[in-house]
Amino acid sequence: GEPKWTQAQTEGRAERVTIRNQTGEIHAENNVDVKVFSGAQRGSLLAMFPASAGTNGAPREIEVFAREFTAKDHRATFLGDVRAHQLPITGGEPRLRSGELVVNFTASNQAESIQARQDVVYEQGFTGVTNGPAIYRKLSSRTLVSRSDVKTGALSNLVAEGDVRMEQPGSLATGGRATYTAATDLLELTDRPRLETLELVVTDARTLFWDKTRNRFLATGLFKINFTPAAMKQTTKALKTR
Repeated sequence: GEPKWTQAQTEGRAERVTIRNQTGEIHAENNVDVKVFSGAQRGSLLAMFPASAGTNGAPREIEVFAREFTAKDHRATFLGDVRAHQLPITGGEPRLRSGELVVNFTASNQAESIQARQDVVYEQGFTGVTNGPAIYRKLSSRTLVSRSDVKTGALSNLVAEGDVRMEQPGSLATGGRATYTAATDLLELTDRPRLETLELVVTDARTLFWDKTRNRFLATGLFKINFTPAAMKQTTKALKTR
């Protein structure tokens, strides 16, 4: 009969909802639609790229769709074709897809972290947009763990592992592991990192850093640079005009 529920961290609906009185556990099945509240925080659990932090204004909420949901002991677990969106859903909002998603809360019901597994895909912006606040960016990996600042809700650190692939207009960076720390605002790619841009390809680096503030990449170690045919053609053209 279209069951719904409301609690401190979540409210939602599904085709079937089971509440276990002794443990306080909520279990929902089929066509699960849940809103996750971030408490008094102003940031968002899904803000992983520049221009998406949203640290000002009203507290941010996310809406999650899945086949199955369980809430117990300050933890919300989603299973099966999980799709999480920062509200409002516009098509360009920060969003994440995975096979499993776990949202952890503090004892005071503040959103603390998310853990995503199984073919994780994070997107922000509108497909095809190459500049401005709606620029399209994508991060994919096998697993992703993101922790937030409990006071502000802003992203504190992030670890993505397994076939990490980060795409944005004009560049593609890959590696086995990506680590982001808000204190330095650097995203670090390790385990055979590789960078491809319109002008060059960087391989064999020990580490690749993405400076989010300046939107530029840095490589360390004895790396190799190969210039693309387009870059060589442009250089040759420039030399001829001198």
